[in-house]
Amino acid sequence: RGDFTLLFVAAILLVLASASYICPIILQKVKGLNIDLKENKMSKKEKYIWIICFFSATFMILLTWYLAYYPGIFSGDAIDQYVQALDGEYNDWHPALQTLFTYTLPLKITGRVESIILFQILEFSGVLSYLLYTILRYTKKKYAIFSFLYIILNPVTGSILMRPWKDVSFAMSAMLLMAYGLHIYITDGK
Repeated sequence: RGDFTLLFVAAILLVLASASYICPIILQKVKGLNIDLKENKMSKKEKYIWIICFFSATFMILLTWYLAYYPGIFSGDAIDQYVQALDGEYNDWHPALQTLFTYTLPLKITGRVESIILFQILEFSGVLSYLLYTILRYTKKKYAIFSFLYIILNPVTGSILMRPWKDVSFAMSAMLLMAYGLHIYITDGK
């Protein structure tokens, strides 16, 4: 057991030493990248077409995941939140706002448990569409399309969206804040 611990510590030190050598090289390469940030002129019709395309493509890909994992994957924590939504008695083990929005709202609207994941997919599709539209608005189309493909074709995205976890709600909030932040940065707060 002592040999394993020593080997583990040595491996960690090797990784840290490598990272301290490699990270500055990577940062130098990244500094060389230049993304021209300026507002692209698009007609109202073109804006709507891009947003609808982003939303539809995201929703259709995630709907495929949903159909494969119908009605979704519910862990023990998810079942606890589901019970909270049914009983109307919320505790602070899970964020109450997330429980209300992710569980209670779909259940109140539809009365069906499978609506929880479907609503989450709709929300994610909307947030991702807004983020991608923001990227498209201030950069070249290739960056928005690459971002879309990178996010939606990543198997982790589809997998985690089949679970009504707070991580998904936090990820959607982070994406929305990134879009707001990018917009605020480029417009100097306008």
